[in-house]
Amino acid sequence: MKLGQIIRERRKNCGLTQEQVAQALGVSAPAVNKWERDVSFPDITLLPPLARLLGTDLNTLLSFRETLTDMEITSFVNGLDETAQRQGYGAAFQAACGKLREFPSCDRLRYAAAMYLYGAPAFYPPPDEEVYRTQLEQWFQSLSESADPEVRQGVLPVLISRFRQQGEFEKARQLIDSLPVPVVDKEGQLALLLAQEQKWEEAASLWERKVMKLATDLQTALLHLMEAAEREGRQQDADSIALVYQNISQLLGLAPWTAHNAHFQLAVLRQDPAMCAQALQELVSALKEPWRPWKTPLYRHTPPKEGDGLSHRLLSLLREELEQGKDLEFLKNTPQYQELLRLWQ
Repeated sequence: MKLGQIIRERRKNCGLTQEQVAQALGVSAPAVNKWERDVSFPDITLLPPLARLLGTDLNTLLSFRETLTDMEITSFVNGLDETAQRQGYGAAFQAACGKLREFPSCDRLRYAAAMYLYGAPAFYPPPDEEVYRTQLEQWFQSLSESADPEVRQGVLPVLISRFRQQGEFEKARQLIDSLPVPVVDKEGQLALLLAQEQKWEEAASLWERKVMKLATDLQTALLHLMEAAEREGRQQDADSIALVYQNISQLLGLAPWTAHNAHFQLAVLRQDPAMCAQALQELVSALKEPWRPWKTPLYRHTPPKEGDGLSHRLLSLLREELEQGKDLEFLKNTPQYQELLRLWQ
């Protein structure tokens, strides 16, 4: 990354304007603007105070340590999850901030860390989530201007989702319109090439990954279709779609608990205690079943994973929701409530 981009990103992360940087260093605002556009460079005597002002050091400012490999980034994000499990979300967030100070110009690292931290509160809820959300939004906003097209496109769905949640529908629509239309299925083309080269194992691995992604995309679409039918008063259609969701999940060899997810979501939508209790019992029972996709014909090349951490976390979240959440509050004064609590014993 060029010096100008580093200065711009560090300045924005510190919440400073170009005018404030200029005033602190005794230069003009147009001079700072030229630095950020790489039209000119700061005088060498200004580099130490500039680094201090931007909360970094010369080594980082001048980008001697610029980036990480994709493997190093994946390993670091896996470590963030371990930190969140042992020490909580806040510790993982601080670990990410420390790494980003070390590699401020590595957009892929910032993107991977931000995406993990954006979803992690669902499993490790912090007491003051909104404070972290504000910082994450700043990261996503800066990444939307990244020179890396994959990073730039990757953050758009997050920004669209945020605008939707905030009711800023026009901004969300503008971003949706800016999304690129995929012309070529890169992964599929590569799998075809590997098959032509008779590299069957590599080709099968790619096709398996594609099947799993398409399956989860199909699940998501069916859930939204089911909700739309229910909201429109088409209960019979909603029931049919939930059954399709269940059958698809089983046929495509997805995690056992996902087969019961649609009926559970539908029961919550209807606030139906009996239906919800039955669906929740089936869901919890399925969550206790191990999922070993690499032992099925569809996912033979999926690497085995140690333990089943996701299922355990989902079980904990379900119990917490049942005891304290608003979505399942309609169950609390029903005969099924105490019986449901015993599912976790």
